[in-house]
Amino acid sequence: PEQSVDATFGGILGISDLQTSAVAVALLNPGQQAPPIIPYGISGGTGSGEACFGNGPTGTAFPPCSGPSSGTFGTLLSEFFGDFYGTVDCGNPGATEIATGTAIGIDHTVSQWLNPDGLAITPGDPHPGDGTVLAYTDTHRDACTNSGGVAVAVDSYPVNTVRVDTGFPSNAMESGLVSEDTFYGSPSRLQQAGEHFTGATLTTNSTRDVVKRRQGANNIVWPLDNHGPWDYLLSTAVSVDSTCDPTTYTNALDEFQKAARFNLCLAAYGSSGPVIFDDALDRSPRFVWAPQYWFDLPTTGLSWEPVLEYRMSFIAGVYFNCSGASCAVVFYPDQHQTSELCDPGGGSNCQVLSLDQFSAWVLPDSAVNDRIRGAFPGGQTPYEPELFR
Repeated sequence: PEQSVDATFGGILGISDLQTSAVAVALLNPGQQAPPIIPYGISGGTGSGEACFGNGPTGTAFPPCSGPSSGTFGTLLSEFFGDFYGTVDCGNPGATEIATGTAIGIDHTVSQWLNPDGLAITPGDPHPGDGTVLAYTDTHRDACTNSGGVAVAVDSYPVNTVRVDTGFPSNAMESGLVSEDTFYGSPSRLQQAGEHFTGATLTTNSTRDVVKRRQGANNIVWPLDNHGPWDYLLSTAVSVDSTCDPTTYTNALDEFQKAARFNLCLAAYGSSGPVIFDDALDRSPRFVWAPQYWFDLPTTGLSWEPVLEYRMSFIAGVYFNCSGASCAVVFYPDQHQTSELCDPGGGSNCQVLSLDQFSAWVLPDSAVNDRIRGAFPGGQTPYEPELFR
């Protein structure tokens, strides 16, 4: 804005003051990969450990998923406010929004609902119904209207209450998580390049091939990040429990044994303890932030869920071609397991894969260092601003 500044030497010339103004320009540059808010939430009352994060409308029941009401068989229907991606879409969110949010994060900031009236709610209580939730003081729906190309919040800011669906398209989950699709120049989440420490040096993560389809020359192979959370454990983590000792995740264990061992590590950690993960944890594309709701999830339909807090999570298993309680291909990360994965049901060509569910480890807050823990809510955008002039 224009300001009047007293002149010092100008008085000699009869000038007592000067009018001045300043303009700053912010330049958006492609930023470093940063952990996003993904459109999959955590039911209220859930502690640390492996949880079902997404499963399709058929409600497959391969552990840790147990059917339609488990985990986030309730995906966030977040619209595009245009805050980060520049595209305003305030219509009914569908596959495009879910896939994009899975790959690079949702399109705008969603805050926590702080329960300003001090209501007696225990996290994990049964959902009281949309009418009750939206009547609470200061619950603002994560929804927008398009006003001349500008997104305007339906209620007001900050948006803090997300819409959860129990019938989202599972192909959107596959597209954003593992496929060959791109999103604003970025690949699907598990095809993004990650890093880990080898000694004191940051090293690019290895990948493992998962065969989507092999039919003669018509092949689709997905190279997916192949490093588990144990590759980010500090040597001092042994103070918590022997199952947290990174040196015990040896070649003698396969990926499922390592996953089971890490579950024991989180169980031994409990709700508080020392930092056990190194400073490269958030350089993994499997590291994400997920909203945790105040309430449990209804088993069917849509519901509005106030956000209690955000939890640091690490994507664990991806499950393909599931039927009932069995899946043809289950992929947990393990840098020492390098052979390709496919469904041999189609013979030597591999049967076409379809992603049915995925899980993630919900991490204890105190197990992660202050730099990473304090970075939220940064990282929902693939761009970072800097002062240009």
